[in-house]
Amino acid sequence: MKYLTLIFIIALSACYSKEPEKTSKQGQPLPDFAILLSDSTSILRTKDIAVGKPSVIFIFGPHCPYSRAQMQNLVDNAKEMKDFEVVAITPYPFGQMKDFYKSYNIQNYPNIKMGVDPNNFFGTYIEAKAVPYIAIYDKNKKLSKAYLGITSFKEIKKSALN
Repeated sequence: MKYLTLIFIIALSACYSKEPEKTSKQGQPLPDFAILLSDSTSILRTKDIAVGKPSVIFIFGPHCPYSRAQMQNLVDNAKEMKDFEVVAITPYPFGQMKDFYKSYNIQNYPNIKMGVDPNNFFGTYIEAKAVPYIAIYDKNKKLSKAYLGITSFKEIKKSALN
């Protein structure tokens, strides 16, 4: 029984705090790359993301249940995202991204932009080992923290605004 209680406490504490990934890109500026947005004609260049407001780059897999849980977490907390912007990207085909976009009604969330990184430039650059992967850039567009796996909105918000 003692061991079961200890395992429960450890598991519960893991839900409330998460160690950021160690990355060689810490403190580096957000690289410039193009993202084909969900309307299939607009391109977002990361150099055009405004300075002065933190950004969260979320790499997802459209069929990954963990990516889906992460997106649901973001959507559920969308009202609290007024102080930062989320850019959700995937290297998967446009049609799969569009289905993901529609299933979460992303058009209803002005702080969330979603698109395709067709060459997986960012995933390769940041050395993301899996999805979901979250890279948090500070108001000066320098990498502050990165997280692999589902990350609580509370942790994302805390990291983005500190």
